[in-house]
Amino acid sequence: MLRAVGERELAWLQRFGEPRLPEESFYRELYDYRKVDPKAQIKNLKDYLSLASCLVPDGEKLNWPTLRHPDLSPNKIFVSKSGDITGVIDWQRSVSLPLFLQAKMTHHFQNYGDEESENFQPPKRPDNLETMTGDEKEREIEIYRRRQVHFFYLGFSSRNNSLLFDAMSSSGIILRNKIYENAGRPWEGDSIRLKANLIQCATQWADVSSKDSPHCIKCPLNYSLSEVDQCLQLDAKQRAADISSQRFRDLVGVNIDGWVPIEEYDDAVLRVATVKSQMLAAAETDRERRAIEENWPFGDHDKRGEV
Repeated sequence: MLRAVGERELAWLQRFGEPRLPEESFYRELYDYRKVDPKAQIKNLKDYLSLASCLVPDGEKLNWPTLRHPDLSPNKIFVSKSGDITGVIDWQRSVSLPLFLQAKMTHHFQNYGDEESENFQPPKRPDNLETMTGDEKEREIEIYRRRQVHFFYLGFSSRNNSLLFDAMSSSGIILRNKIYENAGRPWEGDSIRLKANLIQCATQWADVSSKDSPHCIKCPLNYSLSEVDQCLQLDAKQRAADISSQRFRDLVGVNIDGWVPIEEYDDAVLRVATVKSQMLAAAETDRERRAIEENWPFGDHDKRGEV
């Protein structure tokens, strides 16, 4: 199964892959608005396939078939006025996978990348919150909120779903999940995320590789220091771009798919137009204005990707 997702994406790219701009418009400036060649992702997928069989954890516990909601988020959970959960919708993409690939926190609740959250530390409210400026206060409150959600999700999992909690706490599980997901994700012009995972895998091989297989003793991948440095720097820039993209969506009031409640649609359109006009006015060159126009994240999907 681990090999199948990589073989599928490799077969598609080898037959249909063409240079393209990243689908995420916030990434495009990092590539100087030039199209990305799929050959880099083809190489990444071949590297992934060379180690895929070693990512299967030892023993039965972490390989137990598990059904899990594929995209749990607050707007898919129905709650009564008394606070009881009355229903959960959108199960159509559910699939039974080994527990080690299901042992993860849903995107809406996890706060990975934050040291306190990853170390399961109880969140603390900032002491000097009242003396902060408006923007600084808002940012610190959001950090506190995300830490709370992450902490309580893990806390209640440890109490009510110990099998999941133990699996999430197992060595290398998070990285196994990331590399599997990124290897099986259709290529949209981003060849860095999977390669960064492969580099992490090579450096943490003892934690992610199977101990029961003799051929998994040594990692089959070997990257040069310059290659590692270049990849991880670009990966860090893309992660920063992800944060900027999320802040932009929050400002407009839409989710990652562009959805907005119908009663807020007109206001969202106005906010988008206002931000765009401000950015165009601040641009100093025709090239900058052209880049904004042609890579605008809320543009027509049929026209995006051409510069």
